[in-house]
Amino acid sequence: MQEEKPDADLTDSERLARAQEKKDLGNLAYKRADYPTATRYYTHAHSLDPTNPSLLLNRAAARMGSKLFSSALEDCLAAHALQLNDPQVKTLVRTAKCQLALGLVYPALQSLTEAFRLDPANRATATEKARAERVASHVDNILRAREKKDWSMVILGVDAAARDAEANVTPKEWRTWKLEALIGKKRFDDAANLAA
Repeated sequence: MQEEKPDADLTDSERLARAQEKKDLGNLAYKRADYPTATRYYTHAHSLDPTNPSLLLNRAAARMGSKLFSSALEDCLAAHALQLNDPQVKTLVRTAKCQLALGLVYPALQSLTEAFRLDPANRATATEKARAERVASHVDNILRAREKKDWSMVILGVDAAARDAEANVTPKEWRTWKLEALIGKKRFDDAANLAA
């Protein structure tokens, strides 16, 4: 059996071929829902072919599967930067999903508006845009309720926003709003549980 050449010793065509092999291995791991392994393969592939945005998008999907939305967003934004002359709907939608999971509602709406402008017939984009608009409406209501110190509406709003955002983990800022509301309602045990 021949020993594999180190990456640094590869020709350009060998480097691209190895990047494709790593991507294929990453795809297999992703299909098995083994997101950490998929992330490692996509990372290796990206190191071999750093100008290929699809490798960043694949790694973003794997990181999203692991609920690592900040890292996934970084990958999406890097892929988008590589596509500035030819932005892709898939990149923008994936970016928006990460933004929404992190509570970045208005940037998510911007990403989806751009995606919708590129392909207004894309149903997935329209669905995501409608969802982001619902979450934005919840956030607007939360902010108004916080001003009025209407703590019950803040709690309901945060729960509704998290549900519509399909965030498995409520974004930090939203948890802070809920914590503030629980304290405002003198529900100290619930506040302590949320803070823990």
